[in-house]
Amino acid sequence: MNKQVSARPVFWQLVRKDWYLVAWPLVALLLAGLASIVVLSINHWMTFLVGSILLISVVVLIGVVLVFGSVVNERSQKTLALVMSLPITAVQYTAAKLVSNVGVFTLAWLVLLGSTVVAILTRDNLPDGLIPFAVIVLGQLYVAYAITVAVALISESELWTIVVFSAFNISISIFMNLMGRLSEIGSHMEGPVPVWNATALGIIAVEWLIVAGAVAVTLWVQSRKTDFL
Repeated sequence: MNKQVSARPVFWQLVRKDWYLVAWPLVALLLAGLASIVVLSINHWMTFLVGSILLISVVVLIGVVLVFGSVVNERSQKTLALVMSLPITAVQYTAAKLVSNVGVFTLAWLVLLGSTVVAILTRDNLPDGLIPFAVIVLGQLYVAYAITVAVALISESELWTIVVFSAFNISISIFMNLMGRLSEIGSHMEGPVPVWNATALGIIAVEWLIVAGAVAVTLWVQSRKTDFL
């Protein structure tokens, strides 16, 4: 009980430390993401393409800053030993990393997703039928981030983290192409209203199940480790 009580302030100190390390890069990236949404909402196919690419790149970079800034670098810079010497358990350390990482990413992701939906709804040149596709694509980026941070925490390997990140980065365009080719998704993208059919809702549900699974597996694996150093 005493260890749990004493670990509470350390837990939140670790969370605040991670937030402090990535605060300014994340603010800059969030502003860049909002700017990219403005660009994609301009009534021209080229600006839509450029803005979409920039938005996807920003979401990916937010994940990179979080994972490498507060997880991977902690081991490569030899500060993990100091952290684990504090009155905190391995599970509490992992939970602190998930709170600081996933919490910030979720907030930034929701801001960009909400702004994208608002842009689609308020711009006549953007058909409202794009909304399910946008939610699915941004959801896939969330899945990529969740799995990457899970691999970073579980493997404790910079190499494996880079491999997983690179694989997801390459797969983004493939995933978008596949979603666009699905008749249940692609045929409604130019429509005047968003169509939330079984396929769209099913894909979104699977994405969030994967995210929840990645978090659960990370906590389970970390709880069974006997050596973090």
